[in-house]
Amino acid sequence: MRKILSLFLAVVLFSTISYAQSYVNNDRLPNIITKAKAKTVTNSSKTVYMSEDFEGAALPTGWTETHGAATTGWEFGNALGSSYWVIPAHTNYAATNDDVCNCDMSDVLLYTSTVDLTNAPNPKLSFEYIHSTAYGGTVSILVSTNGGTSWDTIADVPGNSAWATKDVSLFAYANNATVTIGFHYNDDGQWGAGVAIDDITVVDGPTVADLVASDKGFVAEYFSQPMDQAVAFMPEGNVFNNGFALSAATNYTLTIGTYTDSKAITVPMANGADEDFTFASYTPTNGTVTFSYNADYSVDDNPADNIYTKDILFGGNELRRDNGVHAGNIGIGSAGGEMGNLFTIASQDTLTSIKFKSNGADGDQVIAIIRAFGTEPGADLGQSLTITTTGVDSTVYEADFAVPVILPAGTYFIGLIEGANNLSLEYTTTPYVDGTAWAYFGGAWNDLGAMGYKHTYNIRPQFINVSPVNDDIAMVSINIDNVTTPGNIDVTGTLRNMSNNKTLTSFDIVYSIDGGTASAVYSVSGQSLAPGTTYDFTHDVQWVASVGGQTVEVTISNPNGITDENPVDNVMSKQILVVDQLFTKNVVYEEGTGTWCGWCVRGLVGLNNMANDITDGTWIGIGVHNGDPMVVTDYDAAIGGFISGYPSGIMDRVPTAVDPGLLSLQTNYNEHKVIPTIAKIDITANTYDPTSRNWTIDVATTFGVDIPTADYRTSLIIVENDVTGSGSSWAQANYYSGGTYGDMIDADGTNYANLTNPVPAADMVYNHVGRELVDGFTGSANSVPTTITSGTANAFSYSGTLDASWNDENISFVALLLDNATGQIVNATELELDVVGINTANNTNYRIYPNPTTGTFVIEGAANSKVSVYNMIGDVIYTNDNAEEVTTIDLSSFSAGNYIVKIVNNNEVSYQKIILTK
Repeated sequence: MRKILSLFLAVVLFSTISYAQSYVNNDRLPNIITKAKAKTVTNSSKTVYMSEDFEGAALPTGWTETHGAATTGWEFGNALGSSYWVIPAHTNYAATNDDVCNCDMSDVLLYTSTVDLTNAPNPKLSFEYIHSTAYGGTVSILVSTNGGTSWDTIADVPGNSAWATKDVSLFAYANNATVTIGFHYNDDGQWGAGVAIDDITVVDGPTVADLVASDKGFVAEYFSQPMDQAVAFMPEGNVFNNGFALSAATNYTLTIGTYTDSKAITVPMANGADEDFTFASYTPTNGTVTFSYNADYSVDDNPADNIYTKDILFGGNELRRDNGVHAGNIGIGSAGGEMGNLFTIASQDTLTSIKFKSNGADGDQVIAIIRAFGTEPGADLGQSLTITTTGVDSTVYEADFAVPVILPAGTYFIGLIEGANNLSLEYTTTPYVDGTAWAYFGGAWNDLGAMGYKHTYNIRPQFINVSPVNDDIAMVSINIDNVTTPGNIDVTGTLRNMSNNKTLTSFDIVYSIDGGTASAVYSVSGQSLAPGTTYDFTHDVQWVASVGGQTVEVTISNPNGITDENPVDNVMSKQILVVDQLFTKNVVYEEGTGTWCGWCVRGLVGLNNMANDITDGTWIGIGVHNGDPMVVTDYDAAIGGFISGYPSGIMDRVPTAVDPGLLSLQTNYNEHKVIPTIAKIDITANTYDPTSRNWTIDVATTFGVDIPTADYRTSLIIVENDVTGSGSSWAQANYYSGGTYGDMIDADGTNYANLTNPVPAADMVYNHVGRELVDGFTGSANSVPTTITSGTANAFSYSGTLDASWNDENISFVALLLDNATGQIVNATELELDVVGINTANNTNYRIYPNPTTGTFVIEGAANSKVSVYNMIGDVIYTNDNAEEVTTIDLSSFSAGNYIVKIVNNNEVSYQKIILTK
């Protein structure tokens, strides 16, 4: 079975009926690919200097094929496609297919016998080809004049999805008798595709200029635009010379109905040169408009490409930048990933929904999203209602916004958030503009063009035709925490000036609770907010919150002292849960890994560094092994349901795969750590008999709010550190060896770039290894009562026997509190096993206060006991072998964080966490 690995910035295959693909979970790292500009034109019938149609279904006589480290290279026939790269029907051709080989095709070359161009004034190479760039890979045209001793790269071959013709000028090699032409394929560390070529000719090219007309800018990028956005603009175009140098004075003319503008082409224009043009301002009219470009050269070698036309629909509701030609399907491959296009709104308009076309992904829960855009997608400006896909290919879906979103003029990221079932989104490759397609995966925003994936997604924003307004404000968000505690709470939020062209100076804000009496009016004045800018506000009257679920509704009004012209977006409400107590959130990350997985070194390093950097107990990392000696079958299967490759994992069992790179882990940990938490779980006691290896663990769950119909469970996991083994299955595959992919430095300073591939078993120590799901992945039924009383500890007990092969001195127990309705982790705690055979319990005779403390705290009731204080990495920072009845301890010289107080009296030990704040 082929193991599929995930990378920090990568692409991979996930299988749907349409052979869709995704950006995460590939077994090779993509290079940065830059494609040269290329023009394809129709061949003229000229003197033929070389011709090959591969009908012999074998390497042509005099030709040469090399394939470097690959197990196969160029092959010949008419059925050379494969499952993930289907080659359309054709006569015999030459092809190299990395999906079949799945090998190192970084240097696969096919080159001709010598071609004599002594009498060729302007030779031109022409060939048919199909080249999939969906999984990476580049094709280059090479020329040698010394029999292949050295090569010039003269052109790159763009990707396509159907057989097409490509012309390449050989003008630089005219009058040369020893020309060899090469077709070079480099898989760029990927697999899943390749290139096929056929009907190769070298003929006389033009002996006069051959001007190729094309569009540029807005005309090239868009196919329809709502009239409310159709403001005057300056059309752009381009002329490319595919023939001899142009010396005669020639104009480039744009005609749009009765509109005409001409620009002089700069001469001389050499072969292969091009020139951009900007024409006079044009104001669109309602309906379909034809833009006709004409490079009017009277003796042009191929006048058919002197004229280029493009139709754009002005009017209707749709802003569309894709041409509707289905070139492929792709997804993120990870729930919570995002993908979309940049759209420029030329004039303020109101977005109501987003249409998109999808293949496969039955039952995926998809949400459309709008984001601000600077250097990358930024602030969330609005999300649609959820759409559930059906799995039927080429289905058009429409994601509606509950409240229409008014967008001022500007550039926005408009895209989709992928659900857990791997959305497969259709895309086209023409037109494509660099920097306009983005995706979020691997913990970062990725400019897909910079990675070589030149997609334009089939995503079409839908607008309602309304007139731009001058006095309009809109609520953006209510910024009160979803969960909070009783007392005086600031009512905070964000609004936006939605005016088309008017500065916002003043406005009013009121709020109400559960539909009750509105608060006093909070009038804000003296502002100077430009159109489209936001303002964060805090109402001057606090909300006095009491325990329970409550709805806060905020209303804004009177922009600049007058009636809002679009009041539909002035009101926003938010559900707030007020609880008696909030608890420290401990974050759990469960990572799929394996010794066979060369990229999983990143995960080993990530878990070790996070454990080293976060020592207050709020980080709990667990390695869930796959296909190696440390595998726990049921744990592996459960995590495998959340991720589509290795290494990858989930945080708090939220169904969004998180890459285990340190930056990704830290970012996601920071996000989870601040989520308000209504409950905690403690390990209140543990016993262990080293002889029998029997153990018991007592846990207690405590909630900060009454819940009359609760559905929660506890779960217990055994974890081991410092795990070693012998034999090849314990050796760690290491793709970072040699430093090609940079340093990979562990918490102890070990740099895997300096180690071998694989790292021998004798040199490997595995930490955070998940050893046992004591009560399964979903925990124990009836471990938490169905009726919860705030502040009451709910006890549950576990018992078992440690496996004889595990080192009991390196064992810890991780206790989870699970929301049984969602399967997600509400909170967790971890406790190392005490192997000295004494009982561990919470002794209620001890009193520790204040807790939290700013420096000193007091222990009462610990007379004649041994008292120790530990930091979260196990260092003893205080000890007293014979404490008094009242003992005062000073931690003011230590850093803020969590500490453990250990009290030993006779054969009983008690642990208590103390929180030090600064």
